[in-house]
Amino acid sequence: MQRFWNDEHMNYLFFRTKLLPLGCFNIDQIEEFVPDYDRNSITRWVKKGYLMKLRRGQYAFRESAQDADFALIVAGQMVSPSYLSLQYALSYHNMIPQQETPFTSVTTQKPAVYENALGMYSYRSIAQHLYFGYQPHALSNGRSFMLATPEKALLDTLYLHPDYATEEVVDELQLNEEFMVNQLDENRLFEYLARWKSPALSTRVRTLLKHYNIGR
Repeated sequence: MQRFWNDEHMNYLFFRTKLLPLGCFNIDQIEEFVPDYDRNSITRWVKKGYLMKLRRGQYAFRESAQDADFALIVAGQMVSPSYLSLQYALSYHNMIPQQETPFTSVTTQKPAVYENALGMYSYRSIAQHLYFGYQPHALSNGRSFMLATPEKALLDTLYLHPDYATEEVVDELQLNEEFMVNQLDENRLFEYLARWKSPALSTRVRTLLKHYNIGR
C-alpha cells in the first residue's frame, strides 16, 4: 500500500475512491480505509481546496459541497447520534417564518457549536430517554437526514428554552397560526410530552396551546 503515497496525484485518487462515498469522515475512518496515509497530505489537500475541514479531525471533499443537500447530511455525521430540530426543524416544517437559521440539532452527546464552509452547526444535549421523535427524510441524492417531527421540534424548543413560559414570550416564536390550529398533531404532542414527565414543560405547553386557542 505504501506505493500509493509515492505520487501525490495517485495518493489523492486512491484516498478519494475510498472515502468519498462516506460523505464526511474522521481520522479513525481514514486510518481504517487508508491505513498507510500520510497526515501531511491531509493538511496539504485542505490548503489546496480538495478537502474541507468540518471540525477537528473531521473532513469532507470540497466537491461534495456542490450538492445543496450535503450540509444536511453533515449535520447528522459531524455529531452522532443527532437529529435536526429546534429552530431549523420549525422552519423546515413551515411552523415559523422561513429564515436563514443555523443547523440546530439535538444529541445525547455534549453540546457543541461548529462553523465551517457549509454553515453554522449547533448541537444541544438531551438525556437518552428523550432522544426520540425524529424521522428520516429522503434527499434527491439517495441519502437521507434525520429530522424532528413538528411536535418533537416544538417540545425540544420549549424544553431547551425555558424562557418560553408566558404567552408574551411564546408570541416571539412567531409560530404559524394556521399550522398550529390545523396541522399540529395534538395527540402526538401529548404522547411525547408524557414521556418527559416534566410538570414545568407541561405548563409551558399548555401556555402555548392557550395562546393559540388550542387545547384540552
